[in-house]
Parts: sequence; C-alpha cells; structure tokens
Amino acid sequence: MAVFCAIGVVLGIAGVVYMGVALCRPERF
Repeated sequence: MAVFCAIGVVLGIAGVVYMGVALCRPERF
C-alpha cells in the first residue's frame, strides 16, 4: 500500500507542476 501511496504523491506533485508550467506557458500546453 505504501508503494501506491508514494506513486500517488509523485503523480500529484507532477500534475501540479505540469499545470503550473502550462498556465505560465500556454503555448506549450
């Protein structure tokens, strides 16, 4: 279960970073 939790956290952080970059640089979205 800890592995799935860690994967979820990593995906969550990656998603937030990706959305931040997409908002800052719409042309790359």
